[in-house]
Amino acid sequence: MAAKQLPLPGEIVKKSNALCRARWEVDSLYEPRLVALTASKVKRSDLDFQEYEIPLQDIIGDARGGKTYKIVESIIDNLMSKVITIRDKNSASFIKYNIFSKCAYDSVKNVVIARFDPDLKPHFLGLKEKFTEYSLLEFLKLPSIYSQRLYEILKSWDDVDHVTIPISDLHEMLSTPISMRKTFGEFRRRVLDKAYDDITKRTGLKYIWAPIKSGRNIVAVSFSFSLQSIEEKEAKFDEQKRKQSNVAFKEAISCWQLKGTKGTACNEFNPKKEKCQLCQKILQGKP
Repeated sequence: MAAKQLPLPGEIVKKSNALCRARWEVDSLYEPRLVALTASKVKRSDLDFQEYEIPLQDIIGDARGGKTYKIVESIIDNLMSKVITIRDKNSASFIKYNIFSKCAYDSVKNVVIARFDPDLKPHFLGLKEKFTEYSLLEFLKLPSIYSQRLYEILKSWDDVDHVTIPISDLHEMLSTPISMRKTFGEFRRRVLDKAYDDITKRTGLKYIWAPIKSGRNIVAVSFSFSLQSIEEKEAKFDEQKRKQSNVAFKEAISCWQLKGTKGTACNEFNPKKEKCQLCQKILQGKP
């Protein structure tokens, strides 16, 4: 059974699953924030997109001045020039969408005025199936582009116990650089591990992940939202930490005993810092 989070108060972002899993190359945190803030203004009863006013403070914080205005213009330029790509999973077909048909900045009201491209209506309006909902507040807490994107991707599947995503598809959806596609270690460190910490600590979405191998190659990544799987992994991690602590303590005892018999300094006898620190604590507690 998937580990469902409790509904959170506040504004909700609702969009199609396909849009959550689309390829979208972004340059900063601010672009996904503006899209999410705009999406949260769309009402269930809307039959068409409106021009939505987004306070600049909600996008970039309290900063003001010349530099801020350059940032705003950069955000708008990027969003007006980038496209979202949705690929057909059963063929080589794809569709590319512009995000906004209009995006402007009003310096008097200090707001960004945005209107989604009309072709995106099926992905925001009148959704009754195959859609994703998530808390705007949670999304705005995420501190990296990859955390934002992976959060949306996983939220589109969190109604199931687990999902396995081919590594090539994951790179495509996240729009990762070539270096990460060549080296899984870099992808793991900069994306999967970092996003996991960000998402599980800052939002209500809980999951575990594991690489799937074919021979020596990583071919997919498995994500599990099962409460039982998460609890089992946490219990296993706690047991590993306990065993490591026991081993370190035993080695520290041996270090202390040998120091006493050989008369050598702890750091000279045992260069491993962690064990020597434990050894010193034992010595300090000696009557």
